[in-house]
Amino acid sequence: MTMSLPRVILACVWLLTVLFFNPSCFAWGTGHDDVAAAIFERLPDELRRQFTPEIARQAVSHESHYPDSMEPFDVGRIGDEAMSRLKAHGIKNRYGLHSDAGRAVAFGLLVDALRGKQFKRVALWIAALSHSTADMAACNHDPLVHTATYGWTAWGLKLPSGASFKLVAPLLDLHAVVSEKTGGRAAFAKAIETMSLHDDQRDAATALLEIMLYGHEGARFCGPRGTAIMAGAAGWVDRQDIISLELLQKNMAELGAWAVVRTVRDVEVASRLARAGGSVEPTPVIQAAYQERLMALVQESRLAEDSLFAPLLRDKPVGAAPVVGVVMEPTWRMNDAMLGFASRVMAASIARTLQQTGRAYVTLDVRDMISAGFPSPDKVPVVIVVAASFGNYQRMKNADCDDRIAGYLARGGRVVWIGGTAKPPSRSLGVIARAMKKGDAQMLPVSEDVFVRSRLRVAFGNGGESWKVAHSPKTPAGWQQPLCPWQFDSEPGGNLEPALKLDSPGSSRVVGVITKDHKLAFLPIYAVTPWLLEGNDSVAAASEPALDAAGRTILLFMLERLK
Repeated sequence: MTMSLPRVILACVWLLTVLFFNPSCFAWGTGHDDVAAAIFERLPDELRRQFTPEIARQAVSHESHYPDSMEPFDVGRIGDEAMSRLKAHGIKNRYGLHSDAGRAVAFGLLVDALRGKQFKRVALWIAALSHSTADMAACNHDPLVHTATYGWTAWGLKLPSGASFKLVAPLLDLHAVVSEKTGGRAAFAKAIETMSLHDDQRDAATALLEIMLYGHEGARFCGPRGTAIMAGAAGWVDRQDIISLELLQKNMAELGAWAVVRTVRDVEVASRLARAGGSVEPTPVIQAAYQERLMALVQESRLAEDSLFAPLLRDKPVGAAPVVGVVMEPTWRMNDAMLGFASRVMAASIARTLQQTGRAYVTLDVRDMISAGFPSPDKVPVVIVVAASFGNYQRMKNADCDDRIAGYLARGGRVVWIGGTAKPPSRSLGVIARAMKKGDAQMLPVSEDVFVRSRLRVAFGNGGESWKVAHSPKTPAGWQQPLCPWQFDSEPGGNLEPALKLDSPGSSRVVGVITKDHKLAFLPIYAVTPWLLEGNDSVAAASEPALDAAGRTILLFMLERLK
């Protein structure tokens, strides 16, 4: 949509005002103030009257960030009983309030403070709950938004218009989006009104169970909105497109409202429970119910619910021609994963690149692969697994995954393992795992300063093509960092051939290999991470991640070699 000149002028003035006169917007966090303010405005009148203006201001501007600290609790601030309760449940410091158990204990302490009419502590626990509840639905907990916030911004990438991607970062925080300058305050208020929740007379066990599940339910609520937020923010900065701004406002407002209405409801429930008497805390019975419901949620979640994956899903091979399989894992609670938090965006990028290059593929849900096995090699002769890490998650066990891969290989399948900090599975990819070793650096084959002065070179086939490392994979923050410490002997010998080499000043290391029978291949995750290597630094479609030229060349080289 083309905007009129007055709208363009207003958009540019607003953008400059938000970006350059409100530096706190550059990191997700100020939005916690907006969530807390909306909560305190909507508390029951009887409770609101107990807070002085100073208590309310302190809760909104400071204590809404209370869990974002590794500092121990101050007994003078929360009391001896609260200290004992937190310690009994393994909550060692303020950061522990982010955990599922931490939220439940904080809710119980809110009930105690209400019962004791300790209103400074009441305000503290409301603010802490508002943070932990909002944190779980925060858009920077979405894998794509997280990658953009802590990776693309740190690397100084650009939008198609040439605008710096750093200008997008403020819009990935609730505060900038729902400010008066954007006109988003009304959208926020409307979302809160539409989604409003109040005390439904639930008992303490029901309240605690739902509060404990907010991390997972919040991620599920965020999943369908991540790419819309990214598309809206990038489109508004790149083109000052009012439709993009409205898309951003709607989805970001709904994320904030999700936390507001739940915290308001929970405070109303806590007030009623405080009048009833009795201790409110997670018991073994509640913990067992939580685990049962959590396992059900992990099984219920569908890749199609996640906007990152939805447009890329291919459930079955089309036609008789063989296709490439791409393993994907749904988005759970922040940083929960079997294959690693960073793997989701990479798997989506690979699927989109196969789509763009006209290569047929099928998407494989890791849970189905573990429970039912990998598809027939006749239909899917090659499977790509991105595993920034590789561990157990709920009922998904890495040993079971290892067995399934081994069975697929025994039937004639081939695997490209794109790895991070963990070694590949020891049974199915043991020939590669046993040859891996770490250098002096723990997260990369060489130190960070040497790594960014290195080149990555294809070492097989028509090889020789190489790319300079353009950025450090060790970004200042984030769980998306494409780190991989593994290297191999300069000439691996035995069953392995060099596939990729890292040429550093004064040395060269093999960092990617392929077996001589061309059944297995290993690539470090940084080899295919978009924009880490030299080439193009423009993000063509921020909401539709794909490999860049370097990553595409490396991956297709490997797939060709595995034929």
